[in-house]
Amino acid sequence: CTTSDTGNGGGLYAKNSTIKITGGRIENNKAALGGGVALIRIADKKAMFYAKPGGNPHSAEVLPDGNVVVASSTGNLLSVYVYNGADSYVSRPAFTMPVHSAHNVVWDRKRGCLWTATGAQLLKLAYNGKRTDPELTQVRSYDMAAGNAHDLAPVCGEDAMYVSTNQHVYKFDCAAEKFLDVEIFQQNTIKSISTGPEGYSTIVMRPTSGGSNWWSAEVCDMKGNRLFNRAGYQIYKARWYVENPFGYPEVHTL
Repeated sequence: CTTSDTGNGGGLYAKNSTIKITGGRIENNKAALGGGVALIRIADKKAMFYAKPGGNPHSAEVLPDGNVVVASSTGNLLSVYVYNGADSYVSRPAFTMPVHSAHNVVWDRKRGCLWTATGAQLLKLAYNGKRTDPELTQVRSYDMAAGNAHDLAPVCGEDAMYVSTNQHVYKFDCAAEKFLDVEIFQQNTIKSISTGPEGYSTIVMRPTSGGSNWWSAEVCDMKGNRLFNRAGYQIYKARWYVENPFGYPEVHTL
């Protein structure tokens, strides 16, 4: 899973974290606003990979060759780290790409591309597939009416992704290459949306703590109904722990 934190706790990771499951059954992919990122195997909690890209990492994704790409928001950067399976700690990225206020990354297995939403655009990026000499290049951009992009997540069972900005929530139809409006209880300041198979509610995170705070103690559905609440929790993103065929094959190992 990917977690992001406030950085208030000191060290590589800090105390307030949010979680994004990257897919498959084998890994936790952890990004922390305090500056750290790690790939953690759920079965035995082993850190398979970790690094400190800095710049408020908000999201991370495992690429098909096992390399890890990290989005750092205040660093305005995507960083690609080479996973070698021997040394858990990687001191520096093999490739970096400037992306303004980088908050998200999603691998698209069908198209063999990486998606990231930034400002009022959704970017389609090509990956060269060279594990020891990785490189990302922009292929195309898609304009959104509302800017300040935040979350990007596949829609389970569809060839589509949810995109949230500070003002609006869209569904991007990958085949038709167009943005669709979304019926949701509020359009602004949605921090994350996560879907699952039939029988799973679509879960939504938005700030409820007041002021300029970004967290909430509860998770709700698309109508605003509370599904989960724990007093004192400071949750930023929430993801279902389910298979993710949009980005990963059924059997996914490093």
